[in-house]
Amino acid sequence: MAGHDLIDGGEGYDAISYEMRIVPVSVALNGDQDSPVMVDGQPEDIVRNIEAVIGSGGNDVLVGDQHDNFFNGLGGADRLTGGAGADVFAYERAERTEDVITDFSTAEGDQLDFSEFDANSTADGSQPFLFSGQQSQAHSLWYKPLEEGAGIRLFADTDGQEETAEFSLVLQGVDAIAVDAFLFGTFGPRITSKGLDCLAVSDTQSTFIDLPGLSYSLEAVYPGPSPDGEDCDDVLMAHVMGNIAPTVTRVSTGSGDDVLIGDHRDNILSSGAGRDQLVGGLGVDYLSGGSGADTFTYNRIAEGGDVITDFSSEQGDRIDLAMIGADVHRPDGQRGLDFSGHQEAAYSVWYTSDGADGSVVMADVDGDTRSEFFLRLHGVQNLSVDDFLLV
Repeated sequence: MAGHDLIDGGEGYDAISYEMRIVPVSVALNGDQDSPVMVDGQPEDIVRNIEAVIGSGGNDVLVGDQHDNFFNGLGGADRLTGGAGADVFAYERAERTEDVITDFSTAEGDQLDFSEFDANSTADGSQPFLFSGQQSQAHSLWYKPLEEGAGIRLFADTDGQEETAEFSLVLQGVDAIAVDAFLFGTFGPRITSKGLDCLAVSDTQSTFIDLPGLSYSLEAVYPGPSPDGEDCDDVLMAHVMGNIAPTVTRVSTGSGDDVLIGDHRDNILSSGAGRDQLVGGLGVDYLSGGSGADTFTYNRIAEGGDVITDFSSEQGDRIDLAMIGADVHRPDGQRGLDFSGHQEAAYSVWYTSDGADGSVVMADVDGDTRSEFFLRLHGVQNLSVDDFLLV
């Protein structure tokens, strides 16, 4: 970006980029008010209604406003201030310089985005980071308190030599940081003990997997017998030990009665035979229950938008909307949702054809007969009230 321009993002989420510049850039966003952009100390552009800023190769000073801002300072020793709102600070590669974030706050929803940052520079492909707290570890992120004042210094190792970090970042005014402050990449089907994006368990024992809480040890999730002698020969991929980052987005299990709980990402949850419960959580999830009477559970309307690939009334599958119905306050004093077949109706669940071989399930929770919740069922053309848990 060069020249003296007036840049108005208008409505929506808009970005400006100075990635082609090698000199410092300075800007303080201010909503719909004009903000000057200084390039190498000289005024260049005027911006307003901008929410995201990509910096330059110089030592940038980027300041956000009350909105949910996104910053990527790129090269240089940048000084970043998110301001109010849930801000994201993105990093893609190791630099010789060190950024400072002045107001990082998990209480406001701020996050550090390492989803495009390869944690293993010595291997083909890309690998997500682990988070190891205050302990240095290969291909991990960790932190130490600042010696020179309030805050922490975050480190990253990318070459497997944990004694010498290739990346560091200062967070001022922060005493500690946890794994939920990060966004990690999943990078495709590379499976290693250093982080994984697909966990396949085909054991016949019952399994409980909770993606948001995947910071505990899933012992014996690897080929061969487990340390306690339990037969785990059917377990297909990798092992998860210690406190790792929640980078799993695709999970499949075997013939036990399993519980699979997704997170805020777009998950793929697939269970085998058995009476399984699948909870996709937020995100657009693809859910497959396999054979057996499975339950697909939704706790709030924001969890809609999923695709259920193999719903079967004949096998006893159910869609559980009871928690959503419990929050419905109807004029008649009743709680829960009704089933209205193909007919749109207030405080009801109905379905329609998706135009192919499946159906779209919709629900109205506020009485205006318009859907606030939906999900898609592949290969399903007929549904009844018995397919739902509504109260």
